[in-house]
Amino acid sequence: MLLFPAMVSAGRKSACLTCHPSHHTGRGSCTGCHRGNDRSERKNIAHHGLIGGRYAHFTIPGSKVVEEGKKLIGAGGCRRCHTTGDRGNRLAADLDKLFPGASPEDVFKAIKNPVLYMPDFHFVDTEIVSLVNAIASGARQETDRQREIVQVVHFIDDGLARENSFVRLCGSCHKLLSHRYGGLGSGHMGPSLSGLFSEFYPATFAGKTRWREDNLKRWLKNPRKVRPNALMPPVAVTAAELEQLTDAMVVPYQEKNSR
Repeated sequence: MLLFPAMVSAGRKSACLTCHPSHHTGRGSCTGCHRGNDRSERKNIAHHGLIGGRYAHFTIPGSKVVEEGKKLIGAGGCRRCHTTGDRGNRLAADLDKLFPGASPEDVFKAIKNPVLYMPDFHFVDTEIVSLVNAIASGARQETDRQREIVQVVHFIDDGLARENSFVRLCGSCHKLLSHRYGGLGSGHMGPSLSGLFSEFYPATFAGKTRWREDNLKRWLKNPRKVRPNALMPPVAVTAAELEQLTDAMVVPYQEKNSR
């Protein structure tokens, strides 16, 4: 969980109470949940770094908002690309390291207006608020601040991309954020295939089973034999093309982080 400034010293009244009524008094100080500066009555100082009420549910044990957000993380398959709550792939940003560098509003905007290769899940605002709270509840502060944080940057090379089997065979309908090749594809019609073979991708193959290389081969040969109402047509692939496709979809095994 995020760490916040210490509780108000005994005998000193929080300046927040000059304008705001007290609530959740058993949780300690105002800054314990909302950050900000409770020593000043000047609004621009008092509200610096403030976490608004709708984003502070993660500080309340058993919050229904947080639980709803965790369900959405699972249903949306967020961990197919991200690590959150110490679990997930490392194809994109580690959400456990977002705070305090990013504000809850920043995270809200990032989900609302996704960047390249991030799917648009069309979450409504209340769902995004739940997601932000769930992400914050699982976030951690690194104990070693001096340690370098390695960033994985995905570059797009149009020349190489055109030669990739995924781009040629799948990229007009799908996108893929891959460990080996970076971002591939430009389509929006089909689902994102990032992390397809990992445990964090939704089990959407026939019978609600997980995707594997043999399942993908069956699917490409004739999608309607797997799912009668499938809109995708059969895709003829050579052995070499299939090998490159599966190679792009493999996510290296990552041991779970330890707190």
